[in-house]
Amino acid sequence: MLVLVLFTLLVPLDHANPAAGRAELYYEFGGAVDRAKPFVFVIADGQQFYVRKGAAAQLQKDLFGDEVNVVAIVGRGANEAFIQQALDADGKPDWKKAWQLFNSSQWIEDIDAVRRAVVGKEGKISLYGRSGGAYLAHQYLQRHGEHVARAFTTSPVQPCLNRELAISIDDFWNELSPDIRTTLTRALAKRPADRQATLVTLQRQHFFIPADRLAEERAALIRALDAGDAARFAAARKEYQVDDIAELNAKPEGMAQRIRALEFFYPTGEFSKLGGEAVYPLLESQYTMLQPLLALVRDGAIPAPRCQQTASHRVPAEILVIAARYDDAVDYRTSIALAASYPNAALFIADDNHVFTRMNEAGAMQQLQRTFLREGLRGARFPERFRWRE
Repeated sequence: MLVLVLFTLLVPLDHANPAAGRAELYYEFGGAVDRAKPFVFVIADGQQFYVRKGAAAQLQKDLFGDEVNVVAIVGRGANEAFIQQALDADGKPDWKKAWQLFNSSQWIEDIDAVRRAVVGKEGKISLYGRSGGAYLAHQYLQRHGEHVARAFTTSPVQPCLNRELAISIDDFWNELSPDIRTTLTRALAKRPADRQATLVTLQRQHFFIPADRLAEERAALIRALDAGDAARFAAARKEYQVDDIAELNAKPEGMAQRIRALEFFYPTGEFSKLGGEAVYPLLESQYTMLQPLLALVRDGAIPAPRCQQTASHRVPAEILVIAARYDDAVDYRTSIALAASYPNAALFIADDNHVFTRMNEAGAMQQLQRTFLREGLRGARFPERFRWRE
């Protein structure tokens, strides 16, 4: 039987202004604590939902085993006390307040507050994160790297490296053949009211379709849209969770997700590509969703998320970055640059997709993260049969 070991910690609503009040943050252990074992913090950001109350024990069982202590923080974006503080008198999002409460600096300092509560002021932890959570783990490393022993991150989002290396975050249009471009343009023109839902459906398809079938399935869906196949479109929207995401974004519970999206996309500078003939489903759908926050940035009411010089070269932790060659969400080349910025890091590029379907199905990802978090880079056993080679 899995047992819930839940704790609360009072943290500032705004770590930069502790006098503004405090609220309870939840964190839990995956099982009984053994202080002779490493503490692994599972890092999830405002766009991720796999860390909730009661989830830590299953995460420990499925991902890490019993050779580490698992600590899962239920982020402030899923906490009603924080959500209520970001609403106006009518119960609607006050986006300026929401930005203040849910920007990444607050999440970083929440992690550190829990670290101090669990291992003490100078104690060290290990980090585990994937995708946006991996980005948050690296943001924590930049600010508090001296308190990290090891970090295991998969497909870490890196908007600043995308900009620095001129790597696009949305290559959708370039991957289409000329005839499919024409078909898509025609299909979108036929149903302007459905444009946002259509773009999100096309953007999310790569999360569900293996890389070797994506081009074929994408073309088939675009042809179905052009042919007016409402049933095919409805099935895709359901399978790719398009309506569920739209429903969440419309609720106060979606505030943290939208603020995190601003931090992902604004620093890349790629919104400037919109407005021409080319169709960029990811960029355009995010630009539409982020309008309330972008308006505040334009007015100077909130700071624009920016790329800043990092302190990677001073981080002593052992870091393992796992990238996927056929990742449509995080370009593997940014992971190469990221791993190279740390003095004590290794990189593994898998012949896989963003969610590492092949490695996970074979149990290879689980084995790799367990050996690394237990033994470090020296003990990590890389699954060579999944390594991508040019």
